[in-house]
Amino acid sequence: MVYHEGRWYAVGYCHLRQAMRTFRLDRIRGARLGDERFAPPHDFDCLAFAIESFAAIPGAWLIEALLDIPLDRARLLTPPDFATLEETPDGVLLRAHDDDLAHAARFLLGLGCRFVVLSPTELLTALETLARETLQMVAASRPSASAH
Repeated sequence: MVYHEGRWYAVGYCHLRQAMRTFRLDRIRGARLGDERFAPPHDFDCLAFAIESFAAIPGAWLIEALLDIPLDRARLLTPPDFATLEETPDGVLLRAHDDDLAHAARFLLGLGCRFVVLSPTELLTALETLARETLQMVAASRPSASAH
């Protein structure tokens, strides 16, 4: 059992899908004890499986970006329930589902590394908006030339 963002989840083997699954408990309408049995793999990490499942929950947008950062550093900076990370020859591939492109833009910039947005192209607009807003804040913070 795992508590995540206000909900309880259970990890278990689904005989219907024949795979390990994460089940949201408030969506379970009923349960029955059957004769089927399942022995989890010896090295199975229930919590790690649940966290990976949370990162794969579909959101409005699938964010994909190639990060110019070592994988171990990316893991330190990226909550495992927000995104998955995969080392590739070109860098670290970040995949995240997010309902808010402005949030995704702030997150990527907060990593403090160079990155290339692979998808969606709408994320580029969110990054441009954030850049404009940042420049406006910088300009507003500078003493005006007439104040000298």
